Amino acid sequence: MSNKSLNNKFLDSGFGYSTIQRPFSFQKIAPIIQSLNQHAGLAVLDLGCGPGVHADYFTTHNYTGVDLNPAYIESARKNKSGEFIVGDVCNSDSILAERRFDIIISNSIFHHLSDEQVVATLKACQKLLTEAGTFHLVDLYLTERSPSLSNFLARIDRGTYARTFDNLHSIVAPYFSDFTSSTFRLSFAGVKLWNMAYIRGTMGKLHS
Repeated sequence: MSNKSLNNKFLDSGFGYSTIQRPFSFQKIAPIIQSLNQHAGLAVLDLGCGPGVHADYFTTHNYTGVDLNPAYIESARKNKSGEFIVGDVCNSDSILAERRFDIIISNSIFHHLSDEQVVATLKACQKLLTEAGTFHLVDLYLTERSPSLSNFLARIDRGTYARTFDNLHSIVAPYFSDFTSSTFRLSFAGVKLWNMAYIRGTMGKLHS
């Protein structure tokens, strides 16, 4: 078995993914936490929740996580508080039927999805958000500068659809009625690693 296969097998386990993500978990979710302004009791949907790595930050809310990997969901159900569902985020509106959410989070999943899958996910989220609800997107992006450490890390990621910030922005913008965007860096031991985009806003009328 190749080193890449071993690495993917480790990451596909709840323990492996949680271990790798632990140093970066709060860094990724911090902009979202800050935007909630200490509100409690919100209905939160975490798309691509993994083994519930961010569930602990939403214990004062009604948290639901969805992920395609059954091993992740099994781990989350054993170790985290909240509701965890096995399912495809592109069809989350079918999975969750008539439920509505105040907050929908897409954290580091869009670089695993093709443009068509991203659009399908956004359309599903439009159906699932309450009228005043907000969609929060956090994802890595490629810079124009190449080579760079950030671009290298993005290129070797399991996700094969890393995009530039402008490309990511252009895909998601039509599905928002109002939004803001910003960027930040993930770091470890003082070393700046991935470039991350954060896009937050309310979603517009449904697109056909």
